[in-house]
Amino acid sequence: MKNPVASSPESIKAGAAAFQKNCRFCHGADAKGDGPMAPKDTHPSNLTDDKWDRGSTDGEIFLVIQNGAGPKFEMKGYKSKMTDPEIWNIVNYLRSVQAK
Repeated sequence: MKNPVASSPESIKAGAAAFQKNCRFCHGADAKGDGPMAPKDTHPSNLTDDKWDRGSTDGEIFLVIQNGAGPKFEMKGYKSKMTDPEIWNIVNYLRSVQAK
């Protein structure tokens, strides 16, 4: 699945805002996986490191955000809470903070 939203300063800014609204509680304000409201005994991913266990392509990351992270789905999907463009903006934001 190809990312239909070009990575731009506007998209990254919109993605950062959507991340802060929806994701920071578990992944932390800096996306390091240290959010204060992560469910007990879960380990949210550090989204700033250079290797992601749940997918490396934009499409795979989009699907995890949209549908949740299996196999236990401790991270629920956001398809009912965010539009596809909002999720793609988050993907672009995450790419901007990911270690190279």
